[in-house]
Amino acid sequence: MSSQFQGYLPLASALLTALAVFLGSQYVLNNMYDKRLRALRSKMLSAYKISKFGNVSTFKKTLNQTSLFLDSYGSRLVRGNYRERLKRLLVTSGDWENEKYGSLIRQKTSLAIAGATLGFTFLVVRGGSTLLLTVVFTGVGFFLPDILLKNRVLKRKKEMADTLPDAIDMLQMCVSAGLAFPAALSRVADTQKGPVAEEFARVTAEVQLGQSRAQALNAMADRSQEPHMEKFVSAMAQVDQFGIPISNVLVEQSKQMRSIRRERARERGQKVPIKLLGPVILCFLPSVIVIILGPAVLSIIKAFSS
Repeated sequence: MSSQFQGYLPLASALLTALAVFLGSQYVLNNMYDKRLRALRSKMLSAYKISKFGNVSTFKKTLNQTSLFLDSYGSRLVRGNYRERLKRLLVTSGDWENEKYGSLIRQKTSLAIAGATLGFTFLVVRGGSTLLLTVVFTGVGFFLPDILLKNRVLKRKKEMADTLPDAIDMLQMCVSAGLAFPAALSRVADTQKGPVAEEFARVTAEVQLGQSRAQALNAMADRSQEPHMEKFVSAMAQVDQFGIPISNVLVEQSKQMRSIRRERARERGQKVPIKLLGPVILCFLPSVIVIILGPAVLSIIKAFSS
């Protein structure tokens, strides 16, 4: 063991003790103030399978206690507007169940603790110069689920924009064939896959539960946060307001969506040469320079050496 490591060992022990006391105190406070959460978890625990001795297995008890600790500690870190933004992102990503928020909080807390542990390990081994690295690892672990969630939201919006014209086409054919609008939505949701079909299925379910068509469609636009979906919902609102034939509106919406999709594909094609410029410069240009200038450099070297 090096003298540098021995010098930092008391500091590492003190920090570990402080961390343990801090986490323990937070756990006790969370148990005092989160009675509702504990009651909910106890109900969930009672739903688990019971072992042959009539008790829940030790593994499940440990898992439940760990989940309770992560939820309680994470709820202290995620508050206010930040919590509302996370819930909003979950809804936009297609995760409508309330349990998904708890799972996200557990992921954030677990990764933050893992990052802090990894950074603290470097701190103990290499000394105090890596204290900033510990903070960075903790922050990366805590915000990594947010980055992944935002990436899912972007992918879902892109997929929704790409598949919405086809869904509107099929919706128009169903309406022209004599189906009512809710029945046409249900048919499209049953025959297609993807976020648009999921949203149509939820709209159908909400209408069946008693909501008006306008309310269900507005809720869909609010959930998706996708401009093309918002335009579609706005057009459907005009149908209810002015009594325009719905089939005509769907035909126009389909044409507009396809035109927008063609423009977006054209923009992507125009960006391809710019994206290829980097690999060409890094991979091909050095070899071309060597081939062109190599003989000249060798000739100059021979001339000066002679």
